[in-house]
Order: sequence, then structure tokens, then C-alpha cells
Amino acid sequence: MTSRATVPSRDGREARPRKLTVAAAKATRTVAAAEPPEDRRRSPGRTRSDTSRTAILRSTLKLLEGNTLQQVSIEAIAREAGVGKATIYRWWTSKASVVIDAFMQYHVAHTPMPKKISAHEALNRHLHSLIEEYGGRSGRLVAQILAEGQGDPTVLREFRERFFYGRQAVVREVIEQACRTGEFRADLDAETAMDMLYSPIYFRLLIDHLPLDKAFADAHAATMLNLLSTPTAEVVGKGAVKAASGPPGKNTQPEAGAAAKRYRRG
Repeated sequence: MTSRATVPSRDGREARPRKLTVAAAKATRTVAAAEPPEDRRRSPGRTRSDTSRTAILRSTLKLLEGNTLQQVSIEAIAREAGVGKATIYRWWTSKASVVIDAFMQYHVAHTPMPKKISAHEALNRHLHSLIEEYGGRSGRLVAQILAEGQGDPTVLREFRERFFYGRQAVVREVIEQACRTGEFRADLDAETAMDMLYSPIYFRLLIDHLPLDKAFADAHAATMLNLLSTPTAEVVGKGAVKAASGPPGKNTQPEAGAAAKRYRRG
């Protein structure tokens, strides 16, 4: 079974459907549900199962603050949450799936993809919040999940299906819409663009050779927005766009280079 998403053609004038796997479509719904709603009101009451599920996720995060992923067990999570193991297995099939959902519950709320603003501003805010989070608690947890996944393919599959595909779909939608409106280059390949957005962040997270700090966030966001933009758009400040005065094809966007120079100076 597949779901379909609309993708702009290379010339930006037409659209063609993109097939999403069942796992990707499911992950998209999961991440969308975890995104902070803009207009949703808090319901007046919560069921017992909602309360138990929240307690399990919070307890998982609490245990991971002082323990590695390998040291945390389903039994320990159940004890901390005050529930039975059967209650945990009612929603999750493995420890990895509990941990990833606990990570999502915290992380997605702190790294939203803003709506009703330009793609430049949305990606700028998203990259800054992501780098800030990955420089702390979320980053330490993701690094452990990915490390464990090297020896257990099931963990990586859970990470992709429960988190990665969904977040990827949200970002792809922003990029493809910007390609259709002319904010980003019409010939832009969304998959390559997403790899370019996230690879440097994960590289620093896993190698730990340079910090995930504000200087890097400023330089990386400015560089990426410069590369994604149409030749007649200029990145100004923190993601705003204005028409460039120079001829098409000429680099009229100095902010990326300036941010990179500031970062290199430390």
C-alpha cells in the first residue's frame, strides 16, 4: 500500500505524485501528531490510558538522564512509571520503540516546523532549534539510539519508521512548496536538499569534533538558505527574503560567507 504526495516537476509548472511507503506515511502522521498544534485546545479530561502512556514516556526520559540506553530496561521503565510491563507492551513492541517515542514526545515539541511563514524563515527557525536541542539532551539520546542501531538493525528501522520518515515528510513539504512558489530553485531535488540540511548536524553530533552551537547554527542556516534560494532571491538577516540587485547567477548573498567567517574566527 502507498500514499501519495505531490512533487513539483523540474520546471516548476506541473506536479506529479510521489509514492510514500506505508511506513513513511505512518511516520508522517506520527510526527504531525507530535508537532505543537497552533489552534488545538486542551481537552477538559484525560483517560487513564493517556495518563499511563504519558507516565511511561516521562519515566523513560528520566531514566535516560542518568543511564545509558543499554542500562535502561522495560522492567525499570515499568517500575519508574508505576505500571506493569503488560501496559508498556500494549503500546510498544520493544524498548527501542518506547525510547524513540519518548524522544519524539520531547524533541518534536522543541524543534517544530513553523507554519504560515516563508520557507526561509521556517527552515531558519527549525535548524536553529534543532542544533540547539542536539547540542544537549536530545542529541545525547539520538547518538545512543544510532550507536545501538549499528549492532541492531531493528533499532534503526524503528528510528526511521517512528521518527525520521515523518520529520522528513514535513520538511519535504516545505521545500517543495517553496519550489512551486519560486522562493527556492525550481530545479531543486528535495531529497538532496534534505540530506544537505541535516548531514552536517548529524556529522557533528556523532563525531563530536566541533560544537553544535549558535555560531554553527547561524553559519549553517545562512549557507543552506543561500544554496536553496532562487538566483534572484537574497537571504537577509534570519531567513527573510528580498529581490537581489545583481544579475542572475551572480552570488549576491554575502550573509552565508559572513556567517561562516564569523564562525571560523570563533
